[in-house]
Amino acid sequence: MLKQIGNAKIHTHHRASCHCGAVILEVHLPNGVPTPHRCDCSFCKRKGAIVAAVSASDLKVMRGEAALMKYQFGDRVAEHFFVETAASTPITDEALTQRNSDSTSPA
Repeated sequence: MLKQIGNAKIHTHHRASCHCGAVILEVHLPNGVPTPHRCDCSFCKRKGAIVAAVSASDLKVMRGEAALMKYQFGDRVAEHFFVETAASTPITDEALTQRNSDSTSPA
């Protein structure tokens, strides 16, 4: 678990926003950033992205969920979410997918 990046300490609750500010996320990181690694998909390789997986319950979209657009490619396993106005990628894969399927599935 990563507890610090450069001079920035990782707090239990971290707020982040996309480049244009349309989307604000809150991530619960009780033990720091879990297992950061380089994604090996062609999209992330081109960007040099470093990713870390958190459970859907540890990620909240505080503002701007409607501004997130889903993009899939290749075998359509991963779901990448982009901010439609700035094209930044604040969320990839399961966080939104799992939360949305949980909220739409019958109880």
